[in-house]
Amino acid sequence: MSKHPELNELFFSRTNDFLHLFLLRQEQKSKETIKAYRISLNDFFSYVVEIAGMDVMTFRFTDCTYEFVLNYSQFLQEEKNLCNSTVNQRLAALKSYLKYVADGDIGLMQVYMAIQKVPNLKTAKLQRPIIGKDDIFALLDKPGNTKFGQRDRVILIVLFDTAIRVSELTGIVIGDLTLDVEHPTMVIHGKGKKSRCISLNQKCAEHIRSYIHYFHTVGAEANTPLFY
Repeated sequence: MSKHPELNELFFSRTNDFLHLFLLRQEQKSKETIKAYRISLNDFFSYVVEIAGMDVMTFRFTDCTYEFVLNYSQFLQEEKNLCNSTVNQRLAALKSYLKYVADGDIGLMQVYMAIQKVPNLKTAKLQRPIIGKDDIFALLDKPGNTKFGQRDRVILIVLFDTAIRVSELTGIVIGDLTLDVEHPTMVIHGKGKKSRCISLNQKCAEHIRSYIHYFHTVGAEANTPLFY
């Protein structure tokens, strides 16, 4: 009989709570993030059944050892030919799940600590190409001088100046902007309902002011979308 009965619990018994209660309600993760975690846990499930030849009704936390997960990592690399970053994502989801169950049962902490020692793989730092100044001017000149061309040019300027996502851009409302100050700012509503305040340079703020004057009525409601 184990000193910690929870070690004999079925390994996958808490995955639904982890995905739907912890990640969704407590951590407020996006649907895309939860989907990625589900894919990773399902992948481990398949490895347990199809590769390790074990029954999920007998696979318990005591079976999830350092050696077992290390073999899983090697299988992902050598047999499934996954890139290092994807293998790291699979391991991160598994480690996150084990941390969740260990936080609720101290007896499972030894399982979590052992799996934490499974090394992540080295990944090359992605070097993105830099857009040249002439290319930027050509890009901003492309929309033309029509009404909607001016709108599109301001959209490009905001995206370039702030590096925000397009989904965040479309969520901006008039009340998110503070422009007539020394240091203009914009509130961005990001993933997981998290908001942040970012700075704007004066040229960008000037373009936005001109756009608002042209496209919006005076005294527009604070919840009016900036871009239609």
